[in-house]
Amino acid sequence: MATELEIQIMNRKVEDPTALFQYPRSSPDAVLKFVTDIFSSQDTSEFFYTSDMKILIEIVLRQLTDLSPGTGMRTEYISLLHQILLNSNYSEHKHQASELLTCLTRIRKEEEKEGEQDRLIAQEILKHASKYF
Repeated sequence: MATELEIQIMNRKVEDPTALFQYPRSSPDAVLKFVTDIFSSQDTSEFFYTSDMKILIEIVLRQLTDLSPGTGMRTEYISLLHQILLNSNYSEHKHQASELLTCLTRIRKEEEKEGEQDRLIAQEILKHASKYF
């Protein structure tokens, strides 16, 4: 299925395919934006098989752990996580729930000014998706 390709590109940290073109981009990474858009609706989030979504969650968790506060990519990944928790069947498997809780709690407690947007998203996730943790 097509979602496998998105997972492979995200997991291998392949350069954004749209970087080949010389035009302004609204997102740091087109593949990440595309996947976030898929999860922006319950209807389209069903395109992802549960096994693919679990791999995606592991990728997101790794990126949230590895990326520094204030980087646009970390904000994109935490926004993707927010969409996954809101619009998918995450409640059926709660994959990596304790690790996600630890990561989100850490982000929420960060004091760097650069990570303010990440903190706000983490607080929102913890407030509205607490049933998963």
